[in-house]
Amino acid sequence: MIDRKTIEDFIKMMVDHEIVELDVADGDQSVTIRRAGAFAAPQVTMSASPAAAPAPLQPQAAAAAPSAETSKHSAGAAEGNFIKSPMVGTFYSRPNPDAEPFISAGGKVSDSTVVCLIEAMKVFNEIKAECRGTIAEVLVNDGDAVEYGQPLFRLQ
Repeated sequence: MIDRKTIEDFIKMMVDHEIVELDVADGDQSVTIRRAGAFAAPQVTMSASPAAAPAPLQPQAAAAAPSAETSKHSAGAAEGNFIKSPMVGTFYSRPNPDAEPFISAGGKVSDSTVVCLIEAMKVFNEIKAECRGTIAEVLVNDGDAVEYGQPLFRLQ
């Protein structure tokens, strides 16, 4: 069986080299790892002979990729009036420590407004509001670890 450490190494290699899909076979077992988007975490599926079919393996480093429905924030009300984190990482409200925050309570956002940065695997990803509204509350602090789907901002 292909061990967890090997799969995690494959995932790191995929992220480092921007590989979208990887198929690996070891005897009668195979692993397919696919990235749903440029910043989405890889998904892992395994297959084996019918006599010894293990359950699919989902490494801790990989989270389910967002579906089209959950990744769209076209209407704040559809998402419970929140802007949510599209990935796991570290939250930053400003482009650098000396700069003003991208957005704060009372600020208006549109679809293309950058609201924060999330650092994942040493890459800073700009997060856009993808909705229209007014920020009622910033729910996380600079340097906080955030999870996929965690509310970052509450909208009015």
